Amino acid sequence: MKKRIYLSLLGISVGAILITLLFITYGFFKSAQKQTTTMLSDIASVMAAKADEEEDLIAFLRDTARSSDKRLRLTWISQSGAVLYETDYDAGQMENHGNRPEVTRALKEKAGIATRQSTTLNHITYYAAHRLKDGSVLRVAIKQKTVYAAYYQLIPYLLLLLFLLIVACLAVADKLTRSLLRPLTETADYMRLLGTKQLAEEESKGLMPKPPETYPELKPLVDKITDQSQTIQNYIRTLEEDKETIQRISREQEVLRREFTANVTHELKTPLTSIRGFAEILSAGMFKSKDDAAHFGELIGNESKRLLELINSILFLTRIEGPETKDLHVAVNLKALIESVASFMQPVLNEKEVQLHLRLTDDKVCGDSEMLREVVMNLIDNAIKYNRPAGHVYVTMERDRQRPYLIMTVQDTGIGIPRDKQERVFERFYRVDASRNKKISGTGLGLSIVKHIIEQHHGTITLESAENFGTKMTVTLPLYTEAAAGQADS
Repeated sequence: MKKRIYLSLLGISVGAILITLLFITYGFFKSAQKQTTTMLSDIASVMAAKADEEEDLIAFLRDTARSSDKRLRLTWISQSGAVLYETDYDAGQMENHGNRPEVTRALKEKAGIATRQSTTLNHITYYAAHRLKDGSVLRVAIKQKTVYAAYYQLIPYLLLLLFLLIVACLAVADKLTRSLLRPLTETADYMRLLGTKQLAEEESKGLMPKPPETYPELKPLVDKITDQSQTIQNYIRTLEEDKETIQRISREQEVLRREFTANVTHELKTPLTSIRGFAEILSAGMFKSKDDAAHFGELIGNESKRLLELINSILFLTRIEGPETKDLHVAVNLKALIESVASFMQPVLNEKEVQLHLRLTDDKVCGDSEMLREVVMNLIDNAIKYNRPAGHVYVTMERDRQRPYLIMTVQDTGIGIPRDKQERVFERFYRVDASRNKKISGTGLGLSIVKHIIEQHHGTITLESAENFGTKMTVTLPLYTEAAAGQADS
């Protein structure tokens, strides 16, 4: 480990220095390039002013090129782009320069600048053009080595500097390695102390040795190991707290069980009491006519039907609250299911004088058709029962635009639900106003069953209602897709 740290420090130091040198060299080159461009532009401007005063411009350009030791390349270009004179090449053999960027710009704006790099990347040529009074253009050019060539020239110096730096870094890296490993060595000694009898005794007294100073990056690890001995005691305390939590939950479940038993007993007692009373009247002959006997028989039948519905609802709720045994990834044609329920409820719709409106799609959802039929049946049944004569029920289906879910809504124009009662409508045996709705049959378990089924299908159900204006139930269910089917098969 010591060797690895040593070599890593050495490599990082040398690499950082080398990269820094390269960037500095490049920065100097770019600065020199900018200065050259500015200088060349000034030279072109001064020469253009001088050229406008010369009678023999070619002689002036030839003398100027000689005085610069051929470092400056001078070109005289006509308005049409033809080369009139060139200090380095034969003007007659040169192509038209009218399309050169610096010439084009000088013809339009009086002055132009451009740079072009050689194909070998060894040189770069700077051009500065200036328009003369007669409309022709004087171009001044100078060659310089590119940044790549500059790097090649610097290689011997860089290698020498790199060698010296390596020698210096060898000593520094050795010292840094020892300094870096010292906290680790102290930490290792501290870790060896953990788990010993001595530490256990100090821990039992609430006294823990202070961890050594270490690196911030390693501090989480050291702290974690330091707390390891305390974790066991924390686990024991947590288990004791969990035991109390389990006991509390058991007590709460016992309270819920008693409440459920009391509610079931009350709901069962009411129809049973009615049936017993009507039966006693019939058995004692306490009726005036056969019509009275038939009436009491009908009441007994109605109460028996209500009792049977209640028992079936309780059994159904108990079954769906048990372990999930049905495959809820099967494709269910919700449209066909809703239409089937609507057909089944048509006699009730006619009796209540309520119109049912369907706006459905062909989308399929994941789930169990029997359970989802129970959801649709309960929602549409409630929308009809708590509606008004000549009222309306609207059932719609549409895709969620943000998630792979289907949104189904059941909306009625009925009596609505008071705001302070809306949070409780999904509770078991809860009815919004038993005295107000005593003529409306029901077990009080419908919406509780609906909510449980929707949650089992990984969906949601929400309620919007305004008293005397109606209620809207919104259900979301996962869409059936090939991915969902594949997940179920796996």
